[in-house]
Amino acid sequence: MGDEQRWKELMVKAQAGDQQAYGQLLTELYPVVSNYLKKRLGALGAEEDFAQECLMAIHNARHTYDSERPFSPWMFTVVKYKSIDLLRKKQRVWKNEVADEDLVTNAAEDSNTKGEEDKELVRQALQSLPENMRRAVELTKIEGLSTEDAAKKEDVSAEALRARVSRAYKIMRKQLEKSGAY
Repeated sequence: MGDEQRWKELMVKAQAGDQQAYGQLLTELYPVVSNYLKKRLGALGAEEDFAQECLMAIHNARHTYDSERPFSPWMFTVVKYKSIDLLRKKQRVWKNEVADEDLVTNAAEDSNTKGEEDKELVRQALQSLPENMRRAVELTKIEGLSTEDAAKKEDVSAEALRARVSRAYKIMRKQLEKSGAY
């Protein structure tokens, strides 16, 4: 029996409430979804998260599967639209991070421009961060290390380091908004 037929049978059993069949289906689909996302999206550093989100989308849409139709086209349609949603969300986050990154990087440079006051506010916001977040920002944005190199230096995963930088930017943005610099 091929994957298509097995997945179809597992989904029909899952729709009828068979938890074991459903667990087996998700276990088999994870590498398929993950490979599809890698081929389609490339290396974004969030492949595992995207694959999990896509499996959740399949879970949430499982009631829409029609057992009279092939399974794979239904599944890949769900994955395709979920990955588009995830990319849009990630793109919004990246746009904010790029703006925040420019602000932090520019504040770290020594130049005599009219923005010295703003730069000082950024330096203060950076110094007020928890140590692990401050180090993540300093290593990647001021010292210019790659995420992977900074993660090794801090003994964390690259994804954990990205999360620290992202959270740091959110905290700094709020502080700078309060001070009127942002």
